[in-house]
Amino acid sequence: MNPNAIEDALAQGAHPGQTYLFANRPICCAFPLPALAGIEPKPGTRPSIRVDAARVVARSRKPRQWRHQWHDGRRISLALALQPDGLLLRFPRLCDFVISADASRIGIESLKPLDADTLEHLLVDQVLPRCLAQRDALMLHAGAVEVDGRTLLFVGDTGAGKSTLAALLHREGHALLSDDCVEIDIVGNDATARGTYPSLRLYEDSASRILPTFPPGRRAAHYSDKSRLALPRTVGSTVGSRISAVYFLEPRSGAGAGVALAPKARADTCIGLMKNCFRLDPPDPSRAKELMHRLSAVATRVRGYSLTYPHDFHMASEVVAMVLRQCRALEMKEHRL
Repeated sequence: MNPNAIEDALAQGAHPGQTYLFANRPICCAFPLPALAGIEPKPGTRPSIRVDAARVVARSRKPRQWRHQWHDGRRISLALALQPDGLLLRFPRLCDFVISADASRIGIESLKPLDADTLEHLLVDQVLPRCLAQRDALMLHAGAVEVDGRTLLFVGDTGAGKSTLAALLHREGHALLSDDCVEIDIVGNDATARGTYPSLRLYEDSASRILPTFPPGRRAAHYSDKSRLALPRTVGSTVGSRISAVYFLEPRSGAGAGVALAPKARADTCIGLMKNCFRLDPPDPSRAKELMHRLSAVATRVRGYSLTYPHDFHMASEVVAMVLRQCRALEMKEHRL
């Protein structure tokens, strides 16, 4: 099936797949995405992005030159190349995502069949956020929880504890927007956040400690030890709520490490957000300039904090308590103003 097959099928009145909501946008996919909420689109509604069925190819594409590569500290985890008709996003040893120039269509190619959980994870947690960013959405790699009607964002490296902290706050009764990705908007004097979908991926030992009543999750991907927990579809909100603060997580090890919060300068907050934004084409100078301009506007509206804490699960309740105290102190201060 070629990249234009879905477009042709829709023009002929065929239904090539199920429609799902992602960041409150309709996504038409030719294979199941159980992590997302399926919807019945209204007549005439065109999906924001269409995803073709994955297909096995005899050989991988060989770009003349890679435009950008992402590293996970040990090796290349993701690579981008320009194609005559769009972009190629490659997950080495896994598969290629062939993306149209306007990021509205996605084809998937692999040298061997890919299991359904891994394919879904790559698409919803990596590719779709980047495609929306290419279409000028501001997509931040962050966990997000609503506390008293306002959103708290948690930003940090992989393994810093974004999902764990989001799960702990969710256990305390606060609505989980996402543990991995949110869309940010500027609305007047506020910055707002909307979860892409209510996601929660935890290691098995963390899940059993934090949410022991939850049914066992399914594996997030074949190469990951995390499980994807099935959250109620009512979790979180599709309407963006005001961001109260963004916390940059800095876990530490060693004797004497304690829990501490420290305000960050606006410039540092802006740079920290920049480092954690999803982007499909980072070398594009015009997009980079526009992104920095928008993040500067976010940093003037949202307080940034450095949150340091020991890498010790037994200290988790203290971390949660400090975040909630500080969040409510901010709210009281704003009311006095």
